[in-house]
Order: sequence, then C-alpha cells, then structure tokens
Amino acid sequence: MRKYTGFLLGMALMLSAVSAFAAGEVYVTSVKKVPTSGGAVKEIAKIVLNDCLEVRDIGVVEKAGAKSLKYPVYSTKKGKSYPQFEVLTKQAKDEIEKAIYSGKPSQKTSKAITFKISKFSMFTRPSSLKAFASIDFNNSVRVECKVMTGRKGPWISWPANKDEESGRYIKQISIVNKKVKDIIEKALLDKYGKMAKETSTEDEDAE
Repeated sequence: MRKYTGFLLGMALMLSAVSAFAAGEVYVTSVKKVPTSGGAVKEIAKIVLNDCLEVRDIGVVEKAGAKSLKYPVYSTKKGKSYPQFEVLTKQAKDEIEKAIYSGKPSQKTSKAITFKISKFSMFTRPSSLKAFASIDFNNSVRVECKVMTGRKGPWISWPANKDEESGRYIKQISIVNKKVKDIIEKALLDKYGKMAKETSTEDEDAE
C-alpha cells in the first residue's frame, strides 16, 4: 500500500511539474477520419491529444464551402443536448482544426498533461447518478463526466452514446493513458467521498 501511495504521489507531481509552455497547450498526436453519406456532416473524426485523451465522434460539417467541427454531445430522451467536450483556448482550437481538416497530426508533439476538476456538483435525487464533474486538461480542453454507483461502489462514467442498433454504449471520450486515468478517477472519487460525507453530516444535523 505504501508503495502504491508513493507511486500515485510521484505521478501527481510529474503531472503538475511540467513547463508553463507544455501545461497550457495540447497537440493532436493521432487523427483518423471516415467519410459519411449525406447531410451536412461529411466526415467523422477521432483524435488523440498529447498521447493521453482520445476524442471520438467529431463531426466535420461543411456548409456553403465553410467547414466547422461538431464535438460530442449527450442527447436526452427529451431531445436536449449537452456538450461533452469543449475547447477552451485558441491554441487548442487551431491545432485540432488543422489536424482534422488536413488528416495529419500536429507538427509539434507533447506528452505533458495536467488536469484540474473545474466543476463538481452532487446529484441529490434518488439515482445511480451521484455527481456531475468537469475536467480541464492543460487548461485547454474540458471533458464532462459523472460519478455513478453500482454493486461495487462508486465509479466514473466518461462520455458515451447508446448505439440504437446494438444497444451498446460507444465511448465518445476516454483517457488512453491508464496511469493518468487512475490518478484522475481517484481524485474524483475522493472528492465525491468527501462531499457525500459532508452532505450526510448536514442531514444528521438537520434532524
């Protein structure tokens, strides 16, 4: 246990102790596109940022000769849509657009990655859903996720959409670097545990 704790601490220090240059920038280290048939969305792209964050289901929209990107969203049964991925800086926007439109990765590369929990709110209704959270990577892109609970306890749900034909959930966004994923998920679960305990204590005091 001591060895594992030391490993997590070392990884956390490595993630935070990056240069200011690298910490505020993201680069597309991998990009793939497939054409679609009909409609304004001409292609569907998948990218990997800094060899860490994979984003799928990016639609390449073309209207009147102009191109734009449509990032993954979560659609409810009532027809409401919620963004699952947000670009926060011009640098990130330019790198992602250039890579997807050209079909080639960024000329510069970086594996440096930092993260912060930028939003965290508890879901108070009776449900397996326990909290909503947002993670900012390199202060450049934001990913939405959820804290869920099941038979084995709380776990992190990353963006996914249900395929109507197969009924299976297809990942839209995932952290492909397992070490980074473990650290982020531990931070989220620790925060949830702390807030759940505080909420429970407040309920007891109210009684």
